[in-house]
Amino acid sequence: MSSITTFELAKQAANELFHENVKPSVNKIREKLHGKGGQKTIQDALDEWWIELQQTLSNYQKREGIPEHLFKLTDQLWNNALATSSEKYTDEHKRHTQQINQLEEELHLERAEHEKKRDILLETRLENEHLSTDADSFRLEINTLNEALTAANTQHATQRQHWNDEVLTLTMDCTEEEHKCQLISLELSKEKEHRIQQQVQYEALLTTLQAENKQLNTRIDQLIILPSKRRATSGNQTS
Repeated sequence: MSSITTFELAKQAANELFHENVKPSVNKIREKLHGKGGQKTIQDALDEWWIELQQTLSNYQKREGIPEHLFKLTDQLWNNALATSSEKYTDEHKRHTQQINQLEEELHLERAEHEKKRDILLETRLENEHLSTDADSFRLEINTLNEALTAANTQHATQRQHWNDEVLTLTMDCTEEEHKCQLISLELSKEKEHRIQQQVQYEALLTTLQAENKQLNTRIDQLIILPSKRRATSGNQTS
C-alpha cells in the first residue's frame, strides 16, 4: 500500500487552511507540512486545488436536481446555524475574556501583597541591624562601667588598708608621749570619720552606678524584644 504523496498532502493542507478562513499559499502550506515538499510540487498542488474549488463552487451555483424553494430553505438554515454558532462563540469569548481579566486582577493583587510583605521584611531586617548595633554599643558601655567599678573597688580597698596601716603605726608610736598620742589618736579618729563619710558617699555612688547598669540591661532587653512584637503586630494587621 503506497503512502500519501507530497502533492496530495499539499492539497489537504490547502483545504485545512481554507476551513480556517486563511487564504492558502505556498509558504503557509509549507508551514503546515513542517517545511517538507519542494516549491514546484506545492505550487502545482495549489493550482489544482484552486481549479477543484472553482468547479465545486460552480456545481453549487447550478444546484442540479434541487428545487429552488428547497435550496433557499437549506441556505437559510445554514445561515441561521452560522449565526447561532457565531453568537455562541461571541458569548464564550466574552466569558473567557472576563475570566482572564479577573485572573489578571487577582494576580496583580497577589503581586502587590507580595511586594508589601517583602518591603516589611526588608524594613524589619534593617531595623534589626540597627538594634543589633545599638545593643553592641550598650554592651560595650556596660563593660566599660563594670571595669571602672572594679578599678574603683580595688583602689578603695587599697586606700582602706593604707589607712589602717597608718593608724596602727601611729598608735604603736604613741607609747612615749601618751598625751601626744591621744591628740594624734583624736585627729586620726576625725580623719577616720572623714574617711568613713567618703566611703559612704562612694558606696552611694556605687549604688547609683549599679542602678544605671540595671537600666541599661533592661533597655537592651527591650530593644531585642521590640522587633518580635512589631513583626507579630504587622502579621496580625496583614491577616
